[in-house]
Amino acid sequence: MAYPAGGTFDILARAFAAGVEAGVLAPSVADFHRLRKMGVRYLPMVISGLIGTALHSAVAGAREPA
Repeated sequence: MAYPAGGTFDILARAFAAGVEAGVLAPSVADFHRLRKMGVRYLPMVISGLIGTALHSAVAGAREPA
């Protein structure tokens, strides 16, 4: 898969192609899963990504159905 040149995912793809293990700080739950699927092994989450996702879920659950 092609990624924008110089971006995090491009750099990781190049590292893996060169046989280098890489780790990165995942800013969101979605990025965590995307990076994990790429093969990133050391993958800590930032707390803002966890809190943001939890708040989003809480608000979505509190909304009345349309």
